[in-house]
Amino acid sequence: VLKRIPPPPYESASQAFLVGRAYYEVGQHDRAMELVEETVKKDPEHAEAHYYAGLLRDAQGDTRGATQAFLRSRELDVALGLPPWSPTGEELGQMTSRALEALAPVLKQYVAGADVFVTDAPGVELVADGVDPRALVLLDGIVDDDAAAPQASRIFIYAINITRVAGTADTVEAEIADAIEREISATFLEDPDAEEPPAKELN
Repeated sequence: VLKRIPPPPYESASQAFLVGRAYYEVGQHDRAMELVEETVKKDPEHAEAHYYAGLLRDAQGDTRGATQAFLRSRELDVALGLPPWSPTGEELGQMTSRALEALAPVLKQYVAGADVFVTDAPGVELVADGVDPRALVLLDGIVDDDAAAPQASRIFIYAINITRVAGTADTVEAEIADAIEREISATFLEDPDAEEPPAKELN
């Protein structure tokens, strides 16, 4: 499909971004970066372009540049705020409690008794420390006692990011549940030294 797309320049920043994102998805990072940077120049308020600029710079080993792009993306996301259909913070907390209660015992042991905090997005200090500004859930306060399974004492739910992925009010609770399961697995169950699966298996 990309081979059939006309070469730049494109009429709008959005078109440049969409083509650039497609190049990113197929692993052609140099071409993707050209178009993402073009998008940022044409539309400095394009949060998606800043986010993908962060991903691309991170892949290039440019940690400082990636952090700057991620922070700008976060700033724009927070300025946009929650969609009008978003559940309240209290409702999101209740959804999270139900999701935790429904966890399989093998997963629940890692977050039993954890305090839940609902906030808009990861803090600036977390993003500067390497946390994805579009993370959905973060497990924090990990206690690793040799006598028992490690546990997280705090769970952060990021409302803006959850609602972006969910897309509708009806799917928010399911997205929270899925995000918590993924985060528990990534934090406590996956081998950090395991080799990455081949790219063709990632999807």
